[in-house]
Amino acid sequence: MTIRIEVKSAKVVEVNGTSKAGKPFHIVKQAAWAYTYDSFGELNPFPERIEMSIADGAQPYPVGNYTLDPRSFFVGDFNSLSVGRLILAPVTVRPA
Repeated sequence: MTIRIEVKSAKVVEVNGTSKAGKPFHIVKQAAWAYTYDSFGELNPFPERIEMSIADGAQPYPVGNYTLDPRSFFVGDFNSLSVGRLILAPVTVRPA
């Protein structure tokens, strides 16, 4: 079972501001659609809109279908599995 992510537009939104600590920040976000599963392992009937941050200097993801790249995961505090910045890997979707 994999989570499919569909990018429908290469459009990005840029957010600029100042943190509570007084440091300026710049975030580039891109919308996508995640095909998620319910608690029984069944594919949900509709994809859910997500926002991904795009690394500084990186290009937005082109329109297409992706899955989560293993580099999105790492072992964090207390040896727990964590998700970092989403990295997408392209996939080919077979017609139903």
